[in-house]
Amino acid sequence: MILWHGSQRWDGPPRLMPAGKKKSEHGSGLYLTTSAATARRYAKGGGSIIRFEIDDRIRWLDRLKITLALAEAFIDGQPRLRHREQVRADLHRYVERTGQDPIPASVLQNLLINHDALTGNHGPALAEFFVAQGADADYTRPPMFGGNPDEEWIILYNLDLIRNWRRVTANESENAPRIRR
Repeated sequence: MILWHGSQRWDGPPRLMPAGKKKSEHGSGLYLTTSAATARRYAKGGGSIIRFEIDDRIRWLDRLKITLALAEAFIDGQPRLRHREQVRADLHRYVERTGQDPIPASVLQNLLINHDALTGNHGPALAEFFVAQGADADYTRPPMFGGNPDEEWIILYNLDLIRNWRRVTANESENAPRIRR
């Protein structure tokens, strides 16, 4: 699977970076797109466009369920996690309201995003947690504010799925085929 990443600053091999406040709309991971034009926009002229070849045997986040106890163990294992008690309370409300335990792993992620708790190393820690539980990546469509309706994004947690990567020029980049799920 060929995907693109655009960055103002790209240094060294791919890695999961800690995020600042309001910087992880879809969780912490390596954001990849099928749209070369989107990668070029994120590179903003002087940045880097990176072409990735990804193993297409991806275990998707939307298929992963985790127990409430496991979600709480993750939360408890994060030192200085912002809004820890609110996230915990919202997890319990979700289980009470739906009667589901195990819960979709995306519920934990969404609560951490909504409570702006994925700052610093907490984002990469959540990505590592998801990989350990059996999810390699998340899938989403970008916001449709004048964007490409055919564009797809992968937020990659498991960097071991990267088969090859290299910087390319804007002329070398072209849209990738649709993502197989």
